[in-house]
Amino acid sequence: MRKESKKSFAARTISGVISIFKCPVCGSEMKIEDLSKLVCEENHQFDLAKQGYLHMVQQHKKTKYSKELFESRQDICQSGFYDGLIDGLHEVIYKLQNSKQPSVILDAGTGEGSHLVRLSDQLNEEVKPIGMDIAKEGIQVAARSYTQATWIVADLANIPLQPHSVDFLLNILSPANYDEFKRVMNEESNLIKVVPGEKYLEELRAQVGHDAYSNEKTVDHLSEHFTLIERKTVHYKAEINPQMFENLIKMTPLTWNTDPADLKYCERITVHLEILVCKK
Repeated sequence: MRKESKKSFAARTISGVISIFKCPVCGSEMKIEDLSKLVCEENHQFDLAKQGYLHMVQQHKKTKYSKELFESRQDICQSGFYDGLIDGLHEVIYKLQNSKQPSVILDAGTGEGSHLVRLSDQLNEEVKPIGMDIAKEGIQVAARSYTQATWIVADLANIPLQPHSVDFLLNILSPANYDEFKRVMNEESNLIKVVPGEKYLEELRAQVGHDAYSNEKTVDHLSEHFTLIERKTVHYKAEINPQMFENLIKMTPLTWNTDPADLKYCERITVHLEILVCKK
C-alpha cells in the first residue's frame, strides 16, 4: 500500500479547520482544491508545500532565525528542558476548557512547533492545533517533524484566520500583535502569553554580561490591551549535558554576539518563565 504523502495528509488536516481560514489578500473565505492548495473566492491561491505546510505571505520576509537555530531549539524542547512550562500550560488550558467541541489553539510565533505539539499531545483529542510563524525555516522544521498540527508561514500583522475563530491563542517567548490577536479571538477566548522571568537563563546571562531582565514593561503593555486574569510562575533548574548546552547557545539570542568558545559549560540552567492568562 502506497504511503500517503505529507502534503496529502496536511491537506486532510487542514480540511478540519478550513472554515476558519480567510484569504490574507482580500479577506474572503477559502477552500481546498485538489488536496494541494487553498483558493479564495477571488481566486487568490496558496500552495501546500510538499513538506506539508502553507505559505501565506505574499513576499518572503527574511528573519534572523536560521534552520540550524530552529533545529537546536527543537532538540532542546525534545530533551525535556521545557517540560515544566508545558505542564503549566496544560494545567491552565485544561482548567479553562468548557466546550464539548475540540478547541482551536493558535500558536502565534510557533517557531519549530515543539511547544504546541507537546501541549496538544497532553490535551489529546480536545484541540485543533495551528502553528504560525513568519520564519519559513521554523515552519519547515515543524512540518518535517510533526504531522498532528496545521503549519502556516504567515505574518502576525495579517493572521489568515476569520474573526472570533480561535479559542486559545498561545504567544510563547515571541513578539505579539495585539490588534490581530483580538480580531481572531472570541468573547470566551483566552490569550496565553509566556514571557521570561527575571532569572531565566541567568547562568548564560551572567557570562555574556547582560543586565538582570525585567518583564514589567511587557506585562504593562499587555495589560493595556487585555485583562490579565492569572499570572502563573514556572521556575526550576534543568540539568543539561554538554550537547544540550551547545544547542542552548545556538538557540538563544542572548549569545548571538558571543563566541561559543568563550562560554563555560553549566550543568544546571535556570528556567524562569511567567504564564500570563488574559481575556479580551
